[in-house]
Amino acid sequence: MKKIIISSLLLAGLLCGSAYSSFANVNQKVLNAFHSIFNRASDVRWTEYKDHYFVSFRMSDEIVEVNFDHSGNVLNSTRYYKAQHLPLNILLNVRNEYPEKIIHSVTEISDEDGMVYLIQLKDAKEYIYLKSDISGNLEISDRFNNAG
Repeated sequence: MKKIIISSLLLAGLLCGSAYSSFANVNQKVLNAFHSIFNRASDVRWTEYKDHYFVSFRMSDEIVEVNFDHSGNVLNSTRYYKAQHLPLNILLNVRNEYPEKIIHSVTEISDEDGMVYLIQLKDAKEYIYLKSDISGNLEISDRFNNAG
């Protein structure tokens, strides 16, 4: 029985150690900033580059990617999500302009220049890729026939 308990504790220790191994090279300032902003993150994966850190993770039903400088400042971020997370003004504009289309996915990009939303619409005939600013001004960036 003791061997089973000791083996279980060793295995748990190894699993816990591997769960945090992706944080091994990330400095404490960056980790503190990350945890203060994204305290509900899961499936966190870090990559260290010469001049910044890149982290990807899940928050609820979103996939998020963030670049941090070595001081813990957010350089830019990208979020991938469904229509229900779009700001209401943008969602209403898309639904008014394209009532027959389904919002398939949204990519939100935020950096020092501001925020932009890339919205993929679809129906049985085509895909439409829209670009929106924070005010909800829509612009078609691409259009494809739906082959299937």
